[in-house]
Amino acid sequence: MLELRNEYKRLERISAGVLSRLVQLEELYMVGVEYCSYSTLRELESLPRLTSLTLRRCSGDVIYSHLSLSSKLVRYALTVGGAVIMASSMDDYDKVISLEVTETAQLDDWICHLLKESEYVDSTRDGSNNVLTKLQLNEFQNIKCLRLSYCKLVTHLLNISRRMHEVIKFPNLYDLKLESLKCLTHFCNTTVEGIEFPRLRKMLFHYLPELQNFWPTANNSITHSSPLFDEKVCCPRLEELNINGANSISALCSHQLPAAYFSKRETLYVANCGKLRNLMPPSVARGLLNLRKLEIRDCLSMEEVITKEKQQGEGIMTLFPLLEKLELYTVPKLGHFFLTECTLEIPFLKEVHISDCPEMKTFVQQGISVSTPSLESVNNDDEVKVVDLNKVMFNSKVSCPNLEKLYINGANSISALWSHQLPTAYFSKLKTLEVEGCGKLRNLMSPSVARGARNLRILEIKGCQSMEEVITKEEQKGERIMTLFPLLEHLTLRKLPKLGHFFLTECTLEIPILRHLLIKYCPEMKTFVQQGISVSTPSLASVNNDDEVKVVDLNKAMFNSKVCCPSLEELLIWGTNSISALYSQQFPTAYFSKLERLEVKNCGKLRNLMSPSVARGALNLRILNIIDCESMKEVITEEEQGEEIMTNEPLFPLKCIFHCPEMKPFVQQGISVSTPSFESLNNDDEVKVDDLNKAMFNSKVSCPNLEYLYIYDANSISALCSHQLSTAYFSKLETLYILNCGKLRNLMSPSVARGARNLRILDIKDCDSMEEVITKEEQKGEGIMTLFPLLKHLTLQRLPKLGHFFLTECTLEIPILSTPSLEIVNNDDEVKVDDLNKWTQQRFNSKEQSTGDGNEVGPSYDKLVMSMNPKLARKVKSI
Repeated sequence: MLELRNEYKRLERISAGVLSRLVQLEELYMVGVEYCSYSTLRELESLPRLTSLTLRRCSGDVIYSHLSLSSKLVRYALTVGGAVIMASSMDDYDKVISLEVTETAQLDDWICHLLKESEYVDSTRDGSNNVLTKLQLNEFQNIKCLRLSYCKLVTHLLNISRRMHEVIKFPNLYDLKLESLKCLTHFCNTTVEGIEFPRLRKMLFHYLPELQNFWPTANNSITHSSPLFDEKVCCPRLEELNINGANSISALCSHQLPAAYFSKRETLYVANCGKLRNLMPPSVARGLLNLRKLEIRDCLSMEEVITKEKQQGEGIMTLFPLLEKLELYTVPKLGHFFLTECTLEIPFLKEVHISDCPEMKTFVQQGISVSTPSLESVNNDDEVKVVDLNKVMFNSKVSCPNLEKLYINGANSISALWSHQLPTAYFSKLKTLEVEGCGKLRNLMSPSVARGARNLRILEIKGCQSMEEVITKEEQKGERIMTLFPLLEHLTLRKLPKLGHFFLTECTLEIPILRHLLIKYCPEMKTFVQQGISVSTPSLASVNNDDEVKVVDLNKAMFNSKVCCPSLEELLIWGTNSISALYSQQFPTAYFSKLERLEVKNCGKLRNLMSPSVARGALNLRILNIIDCESMKEVITEEEQGEEIMTNEPLFPLKCIFHCPEMKPFVQQGISVSTPSFESLNNDDEVKVDDLNKAMFNSKVSCPNLEYLYIYDANSISALCSHQLSTAYFSKLETLYILNCGKLRNLMSPSVARGARNLRILDIKDCDSMEEVITKEEQKGEGIMTLFPLLKHLTLQRLPKLGHFFLTECTLEIPILSTPSLEIVNNDDEVKVDDLNKWTQQRFNSKEQSTGDGNEVGPSYDKLVMSMNPKLARKVKSI
């Protein structure tokens, strides 16, 4: 045996006489031999004992050249040109040929002989017509797998010139794939008695735009009523049927087919069949006892999947007893799956996808469509508020007791998903429910159906423009606890512009293990659970004597005492402009004890987030983001009890304060203490003394584990830190970014700076009032003061009033911020400083920076950028 792999084309030729000397060779495997000359391959004729031959990626001209190979070949695999063979095919078949036949010239006898003996033939390009001709000479007797593709010359697979009324057989054909044969119209060129595929398991027809059926009618013409499969086409073992892009087929199955015709079929895929109006009659559907997957895509004329049942009378009809997955995608004229008076049962169906079927009103149509035209006048508007009985997707006429996953997208004709008459256990095994883009859907399910969805784990509703509530109103009166969706973990409500609430009930709703709740862009949603009739407070508007009602409407708090989600870990609320409070004041402390992430964004009327009692219970909160809430005045409402230490660790791992122009302190100290008398002392427009409540961080807030702090657009603070803060206040802080804080005059005191022992990045930009970074050192005496021992990056940019970094008599040392490139400020070249600490001392501490009359002569330090890496330095022009 010899195996030669030239996959990387390192071998360009084989010397003459090398192969011909291997006279005892029985098995030869050569890969990548396109650079071998024809004369080299002819040496294979000198190997009389050769029984197994593999030639992969041969040059295309060898099939037109004469070779005389050993008659003892019992196993071969030959690929020519760009043709390929899957590894599995080489294992499954002994005699394999895969050809890229670009020329229409006649094939040489040696390749014709191998074709007739082959079990697996794959031919592509226009020369495939000649391959078919050679295969027909042997009547396809040995072919087990036949694949033809990309040939525009093939009009028929069989050109029959003998007597009519014979039966054509493909006795061993197991796998048939026809792809991109643009001119193929029929399997046979004339009428035959029948075609038999006794062993065929897989049939794939892809992109055959002219294919009509297996043979022409008696007058060589095709009528629209001729189905692809009728009683004369026999394929009793067919398991997989895949038809894609056969736009001339108007019917798939004849009504006269026996019930057991497709009894072995397991997979049926039909796509891009533009004239196909239905899939099969009920008689054929009854015989699909082994069908496990049914998928229909992009069939623009299809109106129903199963044609109307002619037999009358009510009863239970079981179809597709083993079907597990049903997918209907982009079938724009589909009105229903089946029209019958019987109840349709699909017992093992587990997964249903219905997408972009805008005319689909119901899954099973109940005989003649029952409409409700008289109701329109009752409502006296354009919209009919009562659900049409045939516009409910699932009604009592369909049963899928094992359904686990249901996806519905773009079903714009349904006004309800489930009928109110469905039994409680209808969807008892449903685990995932996703509904999107159903424009007329006003609700999802009744309370009775919701009670039965005991295994639901994921519920997502998106882009349903008319949805007003998820669960319809509970008719039963009386207050109690109602547990729904006991296994629900993920709930998403997104882009539901008319949604007012999730559920309207007098009961307390409990969703026990809900972990992730996302409510995005539901502008009319006022509360999660509506407490019966909406309780409003109109009289309070006049009390405030303005347009805004200052007291929270009881039904405008998103979460109130009527909803309980004890396992909630993630809560995201975006674009919900009708809520004025997130939580009711009556919440128990442990209400959100497991909450880890809370994000609120674009909630225009939200004035606060939570009460102190709820905040105390948020013991696991790790991420809190509040973004673009224009009316928010405080995050936690005012504490009514006396002063005490409130420990929220790890409640607020503060990271970012962005665009909060009215925020003064992080924690307000009771009544605001102002200093109006100081304004006259300064005799200018700017108050130089800090208001005690205008320092962002004071002694009333402790964040001992704070590592990252970003503050943008906080235009009401005049100081970042109170002077009374302890040295270790920011001991774990690593990154500090301050941007566009227009009234900020300094950053911190020396005592706080001494404690920032882990600070690595300090970035201050666009603070128009900043005069110094660290306030003046009160302690006298010269010495060395070490600050920010781990600081690597310092940026001071666009600070027009900054006079110095630090005013002190000590020598300032920043130990690892040394010998960087320094970019500065005065429209001149880059300043290279050998020792940053010396330069800093000279620039900021020299008493000679001022002239005798007190005027500064040094540069204006409106931009200073320092970096440990000199390569990061660049020329920065002053702005």
